[in-house]
Amino acid sequence: MNKINAITSFSLYLTLLTGVVGTSHAQVGELNVVHKTGIVAGSRCAEVEFDDSYPAPRDECLSIEVAEETHQLKGELGANFGVEYALSGLEDRCYTLSHVLLHPDMITPKGEKRRYYQREQKIGACQGGGDRYADVYSWYIEEPWELVTGDWTFKVLLDGEELVSETITVE
Repeated sequence: MNKINAITSFSLYLTLLTGVVGTSHAQVGELNVVHKTGIVAGSRCAEVEFDDSYPAPRDECLSIEVAEETHQLKGELGANFGVEYALSGLEDRCYTLSHVLLHPDMITPKGEKRRYYQREQKIGACQGGGDRYADVYSWYIEEPWELVTGDWTFKVLLDGEELVSETITVE
């Protein structure tokens, strides 16, 4: 984890632990999980050119967070929504963190049906991390074919154990 990510992660962790109204807390064994759900916004952002095949310009932000807590929103291009979470009490070992998103059927420009997204990464001791981890898992609607109404369920799993499951209804 680089220094900016470490600072951002710790700031996110402290923000979530301050007990913001509507924040959910859970205890899973010795692990403490705190999360918020809703509309995501970035601050202190700048457009950055990346040397990859991604077709759209992207911003890099020093801070990204759930700015408005909700479980329901109006679907529109540019909408960004999901969960912000912090974990504490991680043991000194390597973990597999999974982000899973179940969403209404999308039909890509190539005619493929999509309704599921999953990403995995290693956290904890294998990444030089300590006993805490914080992140924001969100979806940004940038293409008209992604603009689908219905229930979007964001899940966060640690070594296969579900820590967070929140549904946002897009109207």
